Amino acid sequence: HWINQGVDTDRNSKLNPLTMVKMNYDRDDFVVVKLDIDTVEMESAFIDQLLSDDELAEKIDHLYWEHHVGLKGHKEYKRKYDESPKLSIELMTMLRQKGICAHYWI
Repeated sequence: HWINQGVDTDRNSKLNPLTMVKMNYDRDDFVVVKLDIDTVEMESAFIDQLLSDDELAEKIDHLYWEHHVGLKGHKEYKRKYDESPKLSIELMTMLRQKGICAHYWI
């Protein structure tokens, strides 16, 4: 299913896409999530939700995520984002340890 709508990071909201996955899909379903909101705070909240909820994590097979980080030498990204490529690797490692095939681009 392709679902393209506004989202909410509140775990009790019907507009939280990860809560929707948790409530509507089973471990046997093949679930791919693409996370690219361009708002670091929202994306971080969704990643925190994935990392803290084992029941949710076991339902997601693949996660594609554009982690917005500050890049040395890149004027726009250095100015906008404080997170680092090192943090991207650490988060991807944690997601993979949860059993999610996590992929990123920066």
